[in-house]
Amino acid sequence: MKKITYILIFLISFSASAQVKYKKESREKIRALKVGILTEKLDLTSKEAEKFWPIYNKYDKELNDLRIEEKHLMWKQIRKNGDVEALTEKQSKEIVLKMFSLREKVYKMRKDYYKKLLDVLPYKKIIQLEIAEKDFHRKLIGKLRHKKRK
Repeated sequence: MKKITYILIFLISFSASAQVKYKKESREKIRALKVGILTEKLDLTSKEAEKFWPIYNKYDKELNDLRIEEKHLMWKQIRKNGDVEALTEKQSKEIVLKMFSLREKVYKMRKDYYKKLLDVLPYKKIIQLEIAEKDFHRKLIGKLRHKKRK
């Protein structure tokens, strides 16, 4: 019985480790796709790129952290209660208000980062950045849909 328990523990931990590795590789591929699209669409000079990427990488990480926080906030409460239907009106209100607060933080953060980027890029490239990000998300969703169909 002990052997079976050890084997099961090993298999579960190996499976979890493989999933973490796969997710990390997937994130790295997505990141590479994003960098490629932004680099191509923005056509940055070497001087612009040198200043742009540190600012953008920090912005992208903070934005991702806020999105994760929002996702965890909502799902943590829902899981804790079983499902959305089990939430009280008070709990639902709390979640909605926290989501709005996080979205306001995202808006403020984007505004602050765009101000920083204006020290590096002209307005036209800021618009190109917005378009390139939307293009990236469209391509990513397309790839995910295509992968899901297979």
